[in-house]
Amino acid sequence: MIQQQNLETGKRQQNIVEITRWKNNATAALTLSFDDGYKETVENCAGYLSRHNIRATFNIPTALIGSSFEGRDVVSWSDIYDMAQQADAEIASHSVNHLDSYISPLEYLSRIPAGFYYASSKLAYIRRVIATTTELLTRRQSTNGSNGTSLSEIECEVTDSKSEIDKHITLQTTSSYVYPYGKRNKHYKDCISSAGYVSARGTLKGYNVYKTVDFLDLRCMLWSKNTTVEEADDWINKAMTMGAWLIETYHLVSKGNHSTYEWSTSTESFQQHINYISNLINSNKVWVDTQQNVAKYMKQRLSSEVKVLHQDPLRYLLSLHNRLAPIYDQELTLRVEIPHQWHKVEISQGDRPIAARKENDNILFNALPNKGDIRIESAK
Repeated sequence: MIQQQNLETGKRQQNIVEITRWKNNATAALTLSFDDGYKETVENCAGYLSRHNIRATFNIPTALIGSSFEGRDVVSWSDIYDMAQQADAEIASHSVNHLDSYISPLEYLSRIPAGFYYASSKLAYIRRVIATTTELLTRRQSTNGSNGTSLSEIECEVTDSKSEIDKHITLQTTSSYVYPYGKRNKHYKDCISSAGYVSARGTLKGYNVYKTVDFLDLRCMLWSKNTTVEEADDWINKAMTMGAWLIETYHLVSKGNHSTYEWSTSTESFQQHINYISNLINSNKVWVDTQQNVAKYMKQRLSSEVKVLHQDPLRYLLSLHNRLAPIYDQELTLRVEIPHQWHKVEISQGDRPIAARKENDNILFNALPNKGDIRIESAK
């Protein structure tokens, strides 16, 4: 028996089993997130991601589908369905109309230290802060606190976009949201929670860690025209050092020269970075998955309890439970210490056999909470 510390709850347990921090016992988690549904981005990224078996999250403003946004074509519903079906991509809500909701000057100022720390060009960031702060201070905040977007409009942006995606993309249930322009207030976050989303992402720079994560205001690192492949690779290296969840955010990924658009990424840089990520996946250092799956894993790990119900020289019996809604259907990875003489094991949960891999005197396998007791037996 080994003694373990649950860092999230502070409870001590005498146990031989733990839920690993990330799926498959990876060191860090990574989500590749694409905003606005630009057709050019999808054409340059979806196929390449699929060839590397990488699932990504594409964030769509539903009223703009098949139309254009900021002078760029947006994908059609047919394109989106193919992406979800063929690339197993997550289709997340990016609102209905991509409205610019209000953010207070104080809230914006609170973001500046993190933004400055992660900015690739400090001088350019300072100039942008001065311009944005001046705009916010001179803009008159409306009485409803939403800068021309009423509270009822925000509710519709949240709920109607979810309904529209669920209607067209029947392969999934929409559970992730991305705030337009990264702006959100308390009412906006309350709407997200009430509508049944699992998580929402803004544009506040940083990493998501268990002790401080806000599932309704996830942090990310944004690709801009100044971002280098080496810089983005280092984002992942830092996430591994921290044991954190990194969300990388893209907008326009293009083969052409779009140097006038701040949030552009070249196809060449994107592919080089994906090759680096692919090597980390193959060595099981990083778990790459969608926003909804990583958020579900984190919430389930924080809410689940694993117990040893029975232990003898030939078998263990475990239970894995939580009280979350059925939408939390993400498997958790368990690491179990087994006797040294157990050279082979057979694992099942209910009537379902489970595959496992052995690491020294531990086995690692994936199981779903609330799906029956888990039996581990020494096999001849």
